[in-house]
Amino acid sequence: MPKARLTRVRSKQPVTRARIIEAAVLLTAEVGLEGWTIRSLAARLDSWPQVLYHHVGDRDAVAHAVVEEVVARFPLPDPELPWRPWFRELLLGARPVLREYRGVARRLALHGPTVPSALPIIDHGVALLARSGLGDEALAGYTFLLSGALSSIAIDDDRARLGVTPEMGDLTPHLHAGGEGLRAFGAALVRLEAGPDARETYAGYIHIYTIDRALDGIGARIAELTGDAGP
Repeated sequence: MPKARLTRVRSKQPVTRARIIEAAVLLTAEVGLEGWTIRSLAARLDSWPQVLYHHVGDRDAVAHAVVEEVVARFPLPDPELPWRPWFRELLLGARPVLREYRGVARRLALHGPTVPSALPIIDHGVALLARSGLGDEALAGYTFLLSGALSSIAIDDDRARLGVTPEMGDLTPHLHAGGEGLRAFGAALVRLEAGPDARETYAGYIHIYTIDRALDGIGARIAELTGDAGP
């Protein structure tokens, strides 16, 4: 008797580029940008990898489309704001979005913001810094601010993905018996060991600190170039 042929029941809803990207964004929210494959994405859509290649391209093309969608969700500051509050609002507002879609911050940091939804942000941000006194250094200043913020978020993503938690281990007696700096470091580790909520609170604090100190640096450079740091 011949064996029964196994067939795959496909969804009646047609697979389109929009549906593929939507499913990839949802998978990224669940498992991170590096946590899914074309095969698992096709299974989510009850389709075949070849269909995804036809509509969007390979995995890198789909990931690029996911980054485009995530960047488009950044809350954009009022374009009339001065340079410092504009960048602070942008970089602080981007963190909750990027933390929801783990891995996107790392890809942006590595590959640059090469998606259409980032172009208005780049255009306004660089022009704003140039007008505020950075002049020809505006692009370098913009890169400095964005790289610092993205790196901070990417590190938090990696810790979450790898399940890395701080451990004092054999350092405990040295930290408590050390000087002021080591005691402060030990106290921070104790807080971080309190659980994921404590670690997230501390990570948010470090992100804000990173942004504010980077903005201080840009302000100091503007002061050097113009004699006035501005708002």
